[in-house]
Amino acid sequence: MIETRTCGECGNAECYEDDANDPFIELPEPHRSWLRENCCVCVLKGELPLVLPKDTEPDDIPCNFWDE
Repeated sequence: MIETRTCGECGNAECYEDDANDPFIELPEPHRSWLRENCCVCVLKGELPLVLPKDTEPDDIPCNFWDE
């Protein structure tokens, strides 16, 4: 797994680039587009999926995968 410094881009963030696996597909626009751009679905092993804001502030990220 390549770790990055941005929450939402590590290996625990679900990819939802197409409609088949988009968790926000049922929401109306413009909410759906805003969520796709600004949020991620974190699926840390053994935890329930969490919708989190994409972020680079360590205090806001609920894990340590952002560390280099």
